[in-house]
Amino acid sequence: MRFLLDENVHRGLVSFLNGLGHDAAASPKSLTNGEVLAAATAERRVLVTHDQDFSALPPITSHPGIVWLRILPKDFAQLKVAFQRLLTECASPDALVDQLVLMFPDRHERIPFRGEWI
Repeated sequence: MRFLLDENVHRGLVSFLNGLGHDAAASPKSLTNGEVLAAATAERRVLVTHDQDFSALPPITSHPGIVWLRILPKDFAQLKVAFQRLLTECASPDALVDQLVLMFPDRHERIPFRGEWI
């Protein structure tokens, strides 16, 4: 699976995901939220972010998926466990297309998201 990590996501996650055989990259710090989402969509990467501000973006028609982290940025150990849980359930990239994934320390919730934000 391909991932693009927003600037506010622990950078160790890039190495962790790549080590599991995925293709993870960090977004440049100078991009706006709209540019980050456009880059993720153009590169067919699931966007991973802590940023609630994506709710202010204009509606989008389709995307590879958005993971909204509800785990403290410093809690890297918990972040790794949560991603392993998600990747076990959603092994195919198609499983996250047009999905908003709310990732909590103990669970994740997948919500169809196309157009208006929740």
